[in-house]
Amino acid sequence: MASVISSGIGSGLDIGGLVEQLVLAEGQPVSARITQQESKVQAKLLAFGSLKAGLSDFRDKLDTMKDLDKFLVRSASSSNEDYFTVSADTKAVSSNYSLEVVNLAQAQKLTSGAFADSDTAVGTGTLTLQLGTDVVSINIDAENNTLAGIRDAINAEPNNPGIGASIVNADSGSYLVLTSEKTGAANTITVTQAGGDGGLAALEYDPPTSTALTETFAAQDGLIRIDG
Repeated sequence: MASVISSGIGSGLDIGGLVEQLVLAEGQPVSARITQQESKVQAKLLAFGSLKAGLSDFRDKLDTMKDLDKFLVRSASSSNEDYFTVSADTKAVSSNYSLEVVNLAQAQKLTSGAFADSDTAVGTGTLTLQLGTDVVSINIDAENNTLAGIRDAINAEPNNPGIGASIVNADSGSYLVLTSEKTGAANTITVTQAGGDGGLAALEYDPPTSTALTETFAAQDGLIRIDG
């Protein structure tokens, strides 16, 4: 009669644990091979993806080269775009330039002589203001013949060419200040008067014949120097 021998019984050996370890040992090489193959496949996929992206970018570059104007485009940059901008056409050559600001553009400002206060009557008549080539005439009568009234009439004039009027009060009195809203040497202010009681002559400015107002800031163009 055949017999079944189990050496584990009564011997204290963990037959189940031994079998599990043997199965695990057999499976580890296979699992390692699968993992290794998976890593190779992933690396190939990544390489194909990078190649595809590179070819797509190369194709876009070739499409740009088909258009000669785009292919020959030049770029230009300024170290401070807030103050100076530059551009370049297809004929530009590579170069660097240094810029020096000699003068900033400036608006003209005129100041009257001192009056007792802003309610002081100046005079009546027609006050003609000119800024550059633009001219406007304002009627000054008993309703607006004070320093404040003239200021308000100038600022409210719908055809004002760009002259702002303000009053500065100081210990020495009140001053009418006329300021151009436009910079540049071409935008000078001229003030003449006609008719009325003649009091508006205190606000005339038409050099060299009439200079009742004082020029506190001259109209000035901006000036830059490029490479000296």
